[in-house]
Amino acid sequence: MVAVTRGRSNGTRFAAFATSAALVILLFAHGPSPTSAQSCLSISGSSACPDFTAYSISQKDPDSPKSVADFDTYITSSLVSIINTYGCNLTSADSLRYLQSSFCGLIIDTAKSDGCNQGISSSQLCVSTVKNFVSSLQTVFADSTLCPNPLTTQMNTFTTMFTTLQGRLTSDDPAVCIVGENAEGSQCGFPTTDAALDYCNNVANGNDQCCTKVAGFTGTVNPPSQVVQATTQTTAAATTQQAVPTTASAPTQTAKSTTSNSSTSSAMSPVMMIGIGVGAILIIVVATVLVVRSRRQKGKKVAAGGYNMSRQGAADGETYEVVYNYIPQLSDEIYLYVGDPVVLKCRYDDGWAYGLNLTTNEEGSFPIACLAGFSESDP
Repeated sequence: MVAVTRGRSNGTRFAAFATSAALVILLFAHGPSPTSAQSCLSISGSSACPDFTAYSISQKDPDSPKSVADFDTYITSSLVSIINTYGCNLTSADSLRYLQSSFCGLIIDTAKSDGCNQGISSSQLCVSTVKNFVSSLQTVFADSTLCPNPLTTQMNTFTTMFTTLQGRLTSDDPAVCIVGENAEGSQCGFPTTDAALDYCNNVANGNDQCCTKVAGFTGTVNPPSQVVQATTQTTAAATTQQAVPTTASAPTQTAKSTTSNSSTSSAMSPVMMIGIGVGAILIIVVATVLVVRSRRQKGKKVAAGGYNMSRQGAADGETYEVVYNYIPQLSDEIYLYVGDPVVLKCRYDDGWAYGLNLTTNEEGSFPIACLAGFSESDP
């Protein structure tokens, strides 16, 4: 654990907490679960996270905010300085979407593992809210003018906190989930109206439905159905135009013959388009099946003793702790979250493994490097 200097002067005792190291302490410094209500601070009345006021934050770390006022100040004034600890030099949060909302959701979600918020019906952020934050965060981290001295490893770890949160969310229905806290909910996730207008006035973002809520935006935003229809028409037109040169490049014949050939080619285009589309889908399906089947075949070989399963005295079936989060990419893979206990059942020779996550009760494949004691170089 990184040592944190603690300031206790009036109004500034949370100042040391407003650092990247202290944030990690708040989110992931797990030890014995709180045994009393005093170990959790209710944020009832919070103005920074108003949709989460039924919840509490962990008080496990001494530098955690000790009052709702301290918590609100931390959320509203310290988040940009946290981003800057990763080698960035942001002067405002105008480059980030749903920064405050995502921090509110993450802190509340993480407090559950410290024994807080037990038995409370969960309020969730919308999936797209955290997705948009992660996308804007990755854009900022990749911009050398905003982050001239990037700490890549720490950036990746920090980003993973939010991709893991995104993986736990289940809805994108504004009637069920929280789009954004305070001004972010009506400004496309931006902290200021000017930043939201800059975003919406960009042609590339002109059809984002959130722009309809931004004060002062005078542009036209197409309804979702029209956007899809326009996209489909544009794609069809482009495909038709690509078919024209094929006819034109044929040897010149009589006027009657040329007209006939053009008509035939035009009539054939939809059939050819459908055939190409079906063929592409079949290729994707077959490729996916082959990947999954290949991995399952490996599992059978391991079970039959086809590969060496020895690991420094650790027998097959032992339980390991997850040290890196993993979000599944295929149907036979499982979620892994830091701290989860996983029973290792099989190891493949390509850096993958098969096991049971005792926290989620899911069984499937995952990268072996996600478990304590293993690395990417392990066979």
